[in-house]
Amino acid sequence: MTEPVGSFTEEAFGKSVDVNIRGPVFLIQERMGLDGKRFIGRIDQRLAKMAEIYLEQALPNPHLFELMFLKPRPGARRYPRDFKAGRSPTASLMVEAVREGMGSGDFREDDPWEIVFEMGALSHGLIMLYLGGRMSRNRADFSALYRRSFRRYIHGLRA
Repeated sequence: MTEPVGSFTEEAFGKSVDVNIRGPVFLIQERMGLDGKRFIGRIDQRLAKMAEIYLEQALPNPHLFELMFLKPRPGARRYPRDFKAGRSPTASLMVEAVREGMGSGDFREDDPWEIVFEMGALSHGLIMLYLGGRMSRNRADFSALYRRSFRRYIHGLRA
């Protein structure tokens, strides 16, 4: 028996879209509204908002999150090759903001792709620990911890 993915089973989901190329990413981006979205405000606020949108989609869709990021599958994007080639629209938006922060002098010069990948690892790690029952926090307390963690990380990028 397959695990449910949102309102789909993994099997039905795989038949309805090409999971290996764009299926899960397309669904999350559609739900997140990130396709073509532009964020306004300070760099730190924009990055925090992107992380918040991600969290808002991951928590109510744990099986989709698992399929996208934990299940090995052929064709899944690999860091750094696929990211630097622009195959991750979400990461590309974040890199754009990080580069802007470096260009304005708000952030120290560094590799923006590594920074965004690290932010993804922070996000995925926290979310997986929460979804895996490794935290004795309710959803609101976890969400507050998630936000504080991103603020601390972003603060560490400052010039």
